[in-house]
Amino acid sequence: MAVGENTVMADAQSLSSLRGKILRYDTSTVPATAAGYTSGTAVWSLGHRNPFRFTWRPSNGSMIESENGPNDNDEINKINQGANYGWPTVSGVGSNPAFVNPITTFTPTIAITDVMFYTGTSMPALTGTLLYSDFKNNRVRYVTLDAGDQISNDA
Repeated sequence: MAVGENTVMADAQSLSSLRGKILRYDTSTVPATAAGYTSGTAVWSLGHRNPFRFTWRPSNGSMIESENGPNDNDEINKINQGANYGWPTVSGVGSNPAFVNPITTFTPTIAITDVMFYTGTSMPALTGTLLYSDFKNNRVRYVTLDAGDQISNDA
């Protein structure tokens, strides 16, 4: 489940709040040392402003998320368990190694309202690509990710 920071920016960095986080439903199998968080915590990742949608990549199980920025830096992120995505300290690409940089950003914002991997066969050139909706421009766009979940081309 994805939860935005609900205009309380500091909550995105606070482990005492569920705001600004991607959460797991089943905490019973989380080991005590999982990603530096205590056993049973619902927090999967933190430092999110407005995580909008996420999906899993069929080829490797990676979680890919869209996040809408305030006035710039809409993001597509690879979500890693226990990772910190920096909000509100950083929006978009930063230089602090404590925070994970997005796969890509969009300025001006495009309001990404959905992400999914195309697994069909009707459009073979798009099979395996990450489709995302560009709400502001009324388009469906796509990127091709390499094996490390980085962009190898986009459209």
